[in-house]
Amino acid sequence: KLFVAPVGSDEITREFTPLPGNKATDIYLVKNDTEAYYSKSFALADQSLSSAYMTSPDSLTVEAGKATTVDKIKGKLGLRNNSIDHIEAVDANTDGKAKKFIIHTKADIDILKDNQVGLGMNFKNVDIGPYVRSKAFDDKYAYDGDDLGCTYDSKKTQIKLWAPTAKEVELNLYDSVDNSAKPTNVIALTRGDRGVWTGIIKGDKKGWAYDFKLTFGNGKITQTDDPYSKAVTVNGVRSVIEDYNNIKPTDFNRMPSFSKPTDAIVYETSIRDFSSDPNSGIKDKGKFLGMIESGKTPTGQVTGLDYLKALGITHVQIMPSYDFASIDETKSLKNQYNWGYDPKNYDVPEGSYSSDPTNPTARIIEMKEMINGLHKAGIRVIMDVVYNHVYNPQEQAFELTVPGYYFRYDADNNTTSDSGCGNDIGSQRKMVRKYIVDSVVYWAKNYNLDGFRFDIMSLLDRETMNDVRAALDKIDPGIITYGEGWEVGNQKYTREEGTTQYTADKVPNVGFFSDDMRNSVKGNNDGSEPGLVIGNGNEKNFDKHAVLFTDSFLRGKWLHNDSWEPHNYATPSQMVNYAACHDGKTLYDYIKAAMPNESDENIARRVRLANSMIMLSQGISFFHSGQE
Repeated sequence: KLFVAPVGSDEITREFTPLPGNKATDIYLVKNDTEAYYSKSFALADQSLSSAYMTSPDSLTVEAGKATTVDKIKGKLGLRNNSIDHIEAVDANTDGKAKKFIIHTKADIDILKDNQVGLGMNFKNVDIGPYVRSKAFDDKYAYDGDDLGCTYDSKKTQIKLWAPTAKEVELNLYDSVDNSAKPTNVIALTRGDRGVWTGIIKGDKKGWAYDFKLTFGNGKITQTDDPYSKAVTVNGVRSVIEDYNNIKPTDFNRMPSFSKPTDAIVYETSIRDFSSDPNSGIKDKGKFLGMIESGKTPTGQVTGLDYLKALGITHVQIMPSYDFASIDETKSLKNQYNWGYDPKNYDVPEGSYSSDPTNPTARIIEMKEMINGLHKAGIRVIMDVVYNHVYNPQEQAFELTVPGYYFRYDADNNTTSDSGCGNDIGSQRKMVRKYIVDSVVYWAKNYNLDGFRFDIMSLLDRETMNDVRAALDKIDPGIITYGEGWEVGNQKYTREEGTTQYTADKVPNVGFFSDDMRNSVKGNNDGSEPGLVIGNGNEKNFDKHAVLFTDSFLRGKWLHNDSWEPHNYATPSQMVNYAACHDGKTLYDYIKAAMPNESDENIARRVRLANSMIMLSQGISFFHSGQE
């Protein structure tokens, strides 16, 4: 960077960065202005605002395009729908100049109005997002009722939506589940306490679709399905009114409470993959019902449910099977593939796994029939859930109902992406935490699920996970909960708030995938540090690296420099021991890549050795489909 000062002066210094390339960089200087401008027009332009956002009920922050003083800016600033009490500069220099200012208002800012702040004739909309994400907003608007969404009755149906920043909400009713249908009725919802909007629909409207039209103070209008949807039209476009609780098999009950997590043998598979092979002998290939069919290959190998039973597992972990966004449910799965880590509607089964995605009840009854069939075979069901991010925030009911609330933002008011998906859920906020707890409880109660595996659990705060565990304990203490506790992205957040294996003692009834066990048995995921089944020179020093029959990994692990890193696991049930899962290479492929000249017979022996280590270690035993 270069520094220039006007001739004869050492008081005002300008700083600028030359533009890329070899061409000269022109800069323009203005008397008594510390900025160096890259264009003449901007240097000569009147003062302007680059941003304006609400930070508390009676204050907002503005950023000016050019540095100035409070005295110079206060006469030019104006508010619509309010008036200024006083202004203070943020990080002013020795001349009292700053670019950022806090405006304190005489009255509280009405978030339902079109709030604007102007500098001269240059008016800018006030972004209420930072306030919406504040504790003050939560304290004022968080709702603790258990009746959000649709409550059906044959005589009347109640619809409730939490949308405190909306100034109008209309309910569109459709007597058809066709997504192209026009509204049959439009009902204006009534705003109540804490920004909850309510509508009562008279008569029996079972099978009708609905969505919302919301109007906000700044004039923005959105249309969305219900974030608390329990049934939806094809591709999850609209919500559907149904008697959700009574769509179930006649003999649908919970299994007896499971003994303890360390007795679990978990088998991970995908509903689509499990039965899709042309030789599976299963009719409903890639579907919920295909999971509970029994078939045979042309050579006599048993498949489907009989195969699962023969494995001797206690639990099957199904990869995401809620309604996800990347698969077009109107088309065959044959030429589409996605694991499902792209949430659309959290409380609705995925339509592509049902026999008829256009029938809102088919996916519900068939998923429950799958769970019921597995239960009757003595196999419990764990569901892979992805609450840490969504597929597309701009098309998600969360953002369309309460813009700026449900996601985490950085200091510049941009959504964070520690998940690597462009957005991270802000679980520490009251209504996000409530949503996650309500969702898990719904699946446990209405689908009789026996466990939950949380994707990138480290991005969910510990209070949320403890609340989830407490809520499940009231239903069945034998429900298993575990997830990915790696530290990702912002380590400050994950260490201080997130649910990680390094803070396991603060969530004592939640389990964690043990990458330490995985790395010692198989090796790290990229193959640069081989594990014991491949051979890494530690075979004779087995006790120190403590894979079998010891509690070393509960207490910590040896690092490569021979130092000891402590862990904080409270019990063995917090360790999910595994050598492979859906991420990365299968165990066979991993060993083959590391040992390309090894025979299949010897690879199979090494796989069996890895499986034995996992099965005989303290903790929960976890196996990836095909690993057997």
